[in-house]
Amino acid sequence: MFRVALIQNQSEMAHYGYADARPLLTDLGYEITLFTADNIDALGASLARNQFDAVVFGSNALNDKTIRAETAGEAFRGAFSEWLSKNHGCLCMHQLRL
Repeated sequence: MFRVALIQNQSEMAHYGYADARPLLTDLGYEITLFTADNIDALGASLARNQFDAVVFGSNALNDKTIRAETAGEAFRGAFSEWLSKNHGCLCMHQLRL
């Protein structure tokens, strides 16, 4: 089973059904861990420990200023780059205003 780190904007999830990718991923049999502004700071360390096979940036996840700031930070970028170099995957869904 593939392990997916799903990054989503809580506001988008609450207002738009399409913005919540959890049902899609679980229906496909993927094990998901949800990251929002509340816990996005833990993702870099999880990637360094190779806890995930893929990272999915949900629709408009980067519109959240906390998520955007964390993923743009040097520590996360380094961990993410190293993780990607190990043949892991990333899917970035539709993002507005970047």
